Amino acid sequence: MTLQATNVVKTFTLNSLGYGRKKLKDIVTHNPGKTVLLNVLAFVTGYEVVTNKKDNSKSSLKFVGSFEIVDLESSEEVVAASAFLPGPAEMFLKGQLDGLGEAGGSIRQALQITVETDDREDAITGYKFGMKGFVDKKSASDPFADLRSVFPALPAPEKKAKK
Repeated sequence: MTLQATNVVKTFTLNSLGYGRKKLKDIVTHNPGKTVLLNVLAFVTGYEVVTNKKDNSKSSLKFVGSFEIVDLESSEEVVAASAFLPGPAEMFLKGQLDGLGEAGGSIRQALQITVETDDREDAITGYKFGMKGFVDKKSASDPFADLRSVFPALPAPEKKAKK
C-alpha cells in the first residue's frame, strides 16, 4: 500500500494555496494564454451565500460537500469539506445544484480552474478565471444526456491547414 500525504482543511480558498492577487498577476504576466492552476474533484451537496466581511455589498458562494483539489504548480493536494471557487466554477456549480430543484440532491464534478490575462479596459485585476468541466456522458449528473439523441450526428470538424 502506498500512502500519500494530503493537507486537510475545513474550507478551501485560492488564498489557502497562496494564490493571492500578486501571484495571479505574476502568472499571467509571465505565461501568455491560459494557465491551468487547479484540478478539482467535487462532490457537492449544497451552498450558502457568504457576505464579504470587508464589503457588505459583495458576496460569494461557499460550496459544501467533499472536495479534492490539486495545485498543478506545486502538486500539493488539499481535501476540504467546503470550498470557495472562482467565478466561472461558482456559476457552473450553482447552476447544477439549482437544476436539481426542490428535491435537492448532490452533484459530482471534475473541473480545471484556469487563469489568463484580462485585457478589458475596465479590468480591475488584469486577470480572469476560466473553467473546464469534465462530465461522464453516461452519468446521471449530465443534465443533457437524454437530449443529445435529438440532434443528428455532426460531422467531424475540418482540420485547418497550418501556416
